[in-house]
Amino acid sequence: MRCLIPVLLVAGCSEYDLAGGIGQPDLPAADVTESGGVVFTGEECPPEALEGFDANINEDCTNEIETGTFDPVVKWEISSFADNGANNVMMTPIVTHLTDDDGDGDIDEVDVPDIVFIAYDGIAWVGTVRAISGDDGHELWSWSDPSLQITGGVAAADVDGDGKVEIAAMLLDGVALLQHTGNLAWTTHALAGDIFGTSDVPAISDMDHDGSPEIVVGRVILDADGEILGRGDAGMGGVDYQNVGTCSFAVDVDADGEEEVVTGNALYRLDGSTIWRNGEADGYPAVADFDADGKAEIVVSGQGELRMLDTDGTLLWRTPIPGAGSAYFGGPPTIADFDGDGEPEIGVAAGSRYSVMEGDGSILWQAVTDDASSGNTASSVFDFEGDGAAEVVYADQTRLWVFSGVDGSVKLESTHHSNGTWLEYPVVADVDGDGHADIVVPQEYQYGGFTGIAVFTDRNNSWMPGRRSWNQHAYHITNVDEDGTVPETADLNWLSYNNFRSGDVTAGSGTDAPDLALTNGGICEIECDAGRVLLYVHPGNEGLAPVFAGAHPSIALYAEKVDGSEELITTELLGDVPTGGYMASVNFVVEGLAWAQVEAFRADIWSQEPECDASNNSERWAGPFCE
Repeated sequence: MRCLIPVLLVAGCSEYDLAGGIGQPDLPAADVTESGGVVFTGEECPPEALEGFDANINEDCTNEIETGTFDPVVKWEISSFADNGANNVMMTPIVTHLTDDDGDGDIDEVDVPDIVFIAYDGIAWVGTVRAISGDDGHELWSWSDPSLQITGGVAAADVDGDGKVEIAAMLLDGVALLQHTGNLAWTTHALAGDIFGTSDVPAISDMDHDGSPEIVVGRVILDADGEILGRGDAGMGGVDYQNVGTCSFAVDVDADGEEEVVTGNALYRLDGSTIWRNGEADGYPAVADFDADGKAEIVVSGQGELRMLDTDGTLLWRTPIPGAGSAYFGGPPTIADFDGDGEPEIGVAAGSRYSVMEGDGSILWQAVTDDASSGNTASSVFDFEGDGAAEVVYADQTRLWVFSGVDGSVKLESTHHSNGTWLEYPVVADVDGDGHADIVVPQEYQYGGFTGIAVFTDRNNSWMPGRRSWNQHAYHITNVDEDGTVPETADLNWLSYNNFRSGDVTAGSGTDAPDLALTNGGICEIECDAGRVLLYVHPGNEGLAPVFAGAHPSIALYAEKVDGSEELITTELLGDVPTGGYMASVNFVVEGLAWAQVEAFRADIWSQEPECDASNNSERWAGPFCE
C-alpha cells in the first residue's frame, strides 16, 4: 500500500498483515488515559504501522438480501467518432484509468474510469485504438496504424513504473505499447510464428516479482521495453484454425511463488523453457481451484471440446461442448460460482449454445444462442443483484444476453446489439465511478448495423458495486490493482474469489455480511513543536464476510471544529479487509492546523458493501491538542 500525501499535508499509510492473539498488541512507550485512549510517549512518535491483531467474529452478522429490479437499459452509447470512420468493434474493450479527473495530480482509482478498444472502418479494414471516458463516452484520443489487428486485444497496466497506465495493443506481427496519452512508446520486433496475427490478446503480469511487469502474448514473454525474455516451443493459448487468436496469460499455477505462462497444452517459465507439455491440442485456457488443494486446475476449450488439466498437465476429463457444430467452435472459458453453491462452474459459448458445466464436466444448464460466424466468443459473470448467485453476460451475433447462473433462464434478451464476433465479450465494471456495475458491450455492423460501444446499466441503478478496472481479456481480479498497478506478487485469485473472467468481488456470500470496524490505536503529540500530530487507527472486520477492494473500503479523517463545523482532512483507500481481526494501523500525520480550533478528530470506515452493524464504524480523538 502506497502512502498518500495529500495537499493538506496529511499522510496515511498502512500494511495489512494480521498478528496472532485476540485484542490489542504490545505497543511502544505509551500512557493510557482514564478514557482508555493511548498516548504515545518517548522521544519520537512510532513511525511504522502498529501491528494488527485478531478479534472475535460476530456469528450473527448477516443481512437480509434486498433484491432490486433487474431492468437493464442503455446508459449511453457512442457509434461514430470525430477523426475517421473506424467505428466497428469486434474485440473485447477494457476499462482502466487514463486521466486525472479530480485534479489531484494523480491518475488512479478515484478518477473516472476510461474505456479502451480497437475499432475498424469496415471498408479498408484499418484499425484505430480509441480511448473514451466512462462517464459519457466522450473521446479522449485515438491512435491508428495499418498493422493493427482489428480483432486483436488490448491490455492496460503501469508497465514502465511511472505511475500511469500504458496500453499494449496487438499488431499483425507484434505488439505496440501506447502511453496513457495515446502516444506510441515502442513496438516489438516481428513475432511471426509465436502469435497467429489475428485476434491475439496480450496479458500483463509481473512474473519475476521485480516491480517491472512482463507482457505475455502467444508463446512469447516480453519485458517492459518490448524485448523478448522467453519463447515457448508448444502451445500459444489458442486454436490454430482460421487464425482465431491466442489467449495465453501468466499466473502462479502451482503456488510455488513463481508465475508460469499458461497455454492450452503447456506451461512455460519466464525464459520460455517448458515446465510441462502434455501432447494435447492447444486451446483457450482459464484457471481456478476445483479440488480445494490451493493450486489451480486449467480449463481448456477449443476444437469442439472442453477439458480440465491438473496442475501438472495431467488430463482429468474431457467432454464435447454443446452447440459446437464445427471442430473449431468453443470460445475462451469463464469460471465462477454460477449457481451460488460455493463451488466453481465453467461457462463456455459455441455456435448455437451457451453452456455451464460442473467441475466434473457434467452439464448444469445450456441456453440457445446464435454465433455461427465464429463460435469462439467468450463471456463474463457478475452477481448484479447481490443474492449470491451470478448472472452470465454474453453477446452473440444479434443479441445481448443475461442468463441466470442458477438455471440459465433468460433475464435479458436485448436486440440492441450486433456483431460479426471473434473472441470478444462484454465486460462488467463501474465505468463512471457511481458505485454500481455497468455492462460494456462491443458493437459491430454485421447482423444488425450497430457500431461502437454501448454501456448498459440498471434503470433503478441498483446493481452491486463493481471494480473500476477490467484491464485485459484474461482478467481475474487479482492480476491488477484498480489504479492500473500490477502487483509484484499477485494474490492467487482462487484463494479468495476462485473465478476467471468474472467481476464478482462479493459473490457467493449469500446472507453473510461484513462488519467493518475501527479501533483507536492512539495519538502522538511528541512532535507538536514541529506542528505535527500523529493519529493511529486499526481498520478491521468482525463480520462473516470479507470486504474486497472492489467495494472501495476506505477511512475518512475529519477535524471537528469548536465552532461546530467539520473539515474532511483526507481519505485513505484500503485493499481487501478480511474477517476475524484488525489490520495494521493506518497512520495519519496531521499538519498545519490551528490546534486551538480543533475540538476532536474523527475517523469513519465505509465501503459499498452492506454490513450488519454500522455502530462501530467510527473512532474519535478528543482535544485539546498540542497545549
